[in-house]
Amino acid sequence: CGNILTASTPDISTTPACEGTITYTYTFTDCKENTHNWVYTYTIERADFTMPDNDGKTVACTADIVAPTVPAVTDNCENTLTASTPVISTNPTSEGNVTYTYTFTDCEGTAHNWVYTYTIDDTIPPTIPVLADVSGECTVTVVAPTTTDNCAGIITATTSDPLTYTSEGTFIIHWNFNDGNGNNIIVNQNVIVDCGGVVLACGKILVHNAFSPNGDGINEVFVIDNIGDACNSDNTVEIYNRWGVLVFETRNYNNESNYFDGVSRGRTTISQSSGLPTGTYFYILNYTSVDNDGKIITNKKDGYLYLTK
Repeated sequence: CGNILTASTPDISTTPACEGTITYTYTFTDCKENTHNWVYTYTIERADFTMPDNDGKTVACTADIVAPTVPAVTDNCENTLTASTPVISTNPTSEGNVTYTYTFTDCEGTAHNWVYTYTIDDTIPPTIPVLADVSGECTVTVVAPTTTDNCAGIITATTSDPLTYTSEGTFIIHWNFNDGNGNNIIVNQNVIVDCGGVVLACGKILVHNAFSPNGDGINEVFVIDNIGDACNSDNTVEIYNRWGVLVFETRNYNNESNYFDGVSRGRTTISQSSGLPTGTYFYILNYTSVDNDGKIITNKKDGYLYLTK
């Protein structure tokens, strides 16, 4: 009859979780209750999503590596995608790369990786230590020194030179400090062996280079034999810790009323109440002496001093 029919309210199908179809069904009914449906179908097909560029950073040490900030990634429908737990590559033994790989997956299962690469490039050499001369009478054994490194921490030196010397003279040990990342330094140390000693009218100076100030009444102070004799009482004693800090100094050291008992008494005072810690120290003894002919001689002795408790 040419009458325009009005469509019903559409019956809308359930929205799929990802891909699929959505239908809108409209019903047209005439005056005699004749009905027909008209269906409009949306086909949903996800397009691939775009990833940001991979990123990275150069660091000196593996200790500088932390989990990177992950970029925001959305699918083609502007839904924010969540990154997976990263897959982290194994740390290299020295220099090399460490990667953090994150996977982003949309509802269709399309996945892309975002990779953050740390390049480890250590160009900083170990700290150059100041190595004092090692001296002794007739036999001298040297302990390998240490230094610090920005990545390796404490480094112990190596050498192809001998560590024990039994003949008189001055020798040089060439110490190699290597951080394992291709950075190394060579530091020389003098070894002085004196088999003659200094003979004094009042007796020979002999330094006892170990003592234990622990309150048991035995070996409580740093003893220098014959230092209190009248012919060599004019002396100075300086003691340094391993970092070169002066922890004790005095004039006219005598083992009895003016001595070092493990308590700091230098330009920089360190823990006077508890005493200095166990460790290796370095002493410098300057003194004048009178030889058998009555001549005044200026002398110097130095070396390691071991303090234990």
